[in-house]
Amino acid sequence: MNEAIIILNGTVNHESPFYNDLRKRAGKGNVYVVCADGGALNAALIGVEPDAIIGDLDSLPKDLEEKYADRIIRDSDQNTTDCDKAIRHCINKNAERITIIGACGTRWDHFIAAAMLLKKYAQVKIKIVDEYNELFLAGKETELDFPVGSSVSLIPLGRVEGLKLEGFKYDVENGILEDASRGIHNEITESPAKITYSKGALLVNRILELS
Repeated sequence: MNEAIIILNGTVNHESPFYNDLRKRAGKGNVYVVCADGGALNAALIGVEPDAIIGDLDSLPKDLEEKYADRIIRDSDQNTTDCDKAIRHCINKNAERITIIGACGTRWDHFIAAAMLLKKYAQVKIKIVDEYNELFLAGKETELDFPVGSSVSLIPLGRVEGLKLEGFKYDVENGILEDASRGIHNEITESPAKITYSKGALLVNRILELS
């Protein structure tokens, strides 16, 4: 199993065409779908069948708990979030790429915690997506195969050193990035654009343009 999708309990616009591809991939059995607790309700509204539901089940509707009783992995560890539990489960299933949806919504603390997990599990390619954005951790050498004109923000987790940007409106050579506001709203001028850095951890947020 190479690819997994984690569905969290945040806000999801279930009618958005953005999720059509998710439905198609999940329907063909090409991805492993894990719901973090109440994320199972989002899966049901999107029209996706979960392969597993993990968490302490404090936000899982009773009817879904009964329907998917054989797919539930109860984990009541209060020292980790349900998102963390779901990521570890996918890694144990040998997932190499993980897409997380439903991370945003009214609980900003949960979204920030989910974003921090991108650094914790840097050995796996993980991205957080919705119909407006995708967020991921850039490796020390990363190529961005995005369309020219794409809006991209770079968010350092602490101090990033030796930063080099190529193919951006605002290129950088051997720079230091530790002020989060400095990396906001750059633009791809050449694809693939390239990011390299020698020290630190750097999040990339791409603004998605829906047709």
